[in-house]
Amino acid sequence: MTTIQTIVAIVVGGVIYFLPAIIGASKRNEMAIFWLNLLLGWSLIGWVVALVWAVSKDTPVPIAASQVIVPIPTPTPLDLAERTAQLKQLRDQGLLTQEEFMQQISRLA
Repeated sequence: MTTIQTIVAIVVGGVIYFLPAIIGASKRNEMAIFWLNLLLGWSLIGWVVALVWAVSKDTPVPIAASQVIVPIPTPTPLDLAERTAQLKQLRDQGLLTQEEFMQQISRLA
């Protein structure tokens, strides 16, 4: 065997050996697949397990409710005017006292 044939054989063998790691490079568990392939790929079972893991579908990661960011809409001047008018109407009807009305107005600002 010539030197070029030896180099080609080593490269092709390396690609075949690390095929599970190459396929699993875009997975969520890419490092685990790589290490399994590197350390146990010499055994046929380890190589097959790494390959099956690399081609299997990723399961979605659940998102905790505390991680969800909900933007709080900022009130527009029209919203503030409408809300102020509603509060004045409630005060005029006697459903809000002057103190409650002022508290609600201060919350709007």
